[in-house]
Amino acid sequence: LCLAFNDTTAPENSSERKCKERAQALARRLTLLATFETRMHRICDASTLYWSRELLEPTLTAIGNIQRLPHLLSAAADISHVLLANSSTELLEPWKRRVITALDTAILIPLCHHIENDLRVRAHALGASRNSKNTSAPSNGQKEISDHSQLLQVLKFNNLCILDEMIQPRRYVAA
Repeated sequence: LCLAFNDTTAPENSSERKCKERAQALARRLTLLATFETRMHRICDASTLYWSRELLEPTLTAIGNIQRLPHLLSAAADISHVLLANSSTELLEPWKRRVITALDTAILIPLCHHIENDLRVRAHALGASRNSKNTSAPSNGQKEISDHSQLLQVLKFNNLCILDEMIQPRRYVAA
């Protein structure tokens, strides 16, 4: 049996039981390697975001590390093969709109509000410093940016891909 699996690590005087155990372990490893891609796809499948749509926006809001945002948005495409199998784009387009709306509500609109508030605070502080002849920069504006540094990280992404549509955060904020 050991020879059938080409087990060169087995000592020549090993018992038949050890040889059988090694062959079974090798067969388990081969099975794991052969099914690795399908297992990873099943484990990492995020299609539950489609079936529990009310979870999408809170998931985006509570993302924690904003660097995960592109991965979460690409996970929203996990359900696309099921939707396309049942209809051409009849179900896919509303799902894409839902993901984009959730991204707007959870990430992009709060980012715009933060930038507007920061600009207002800085303009007010600059006007106050001109009146008092004080040229130092406002300290509370810097503190506010560090509090929302995760939101500001969104501006570092050139494009965010949602299914087949590209969202450009910088253009969105500038508009």
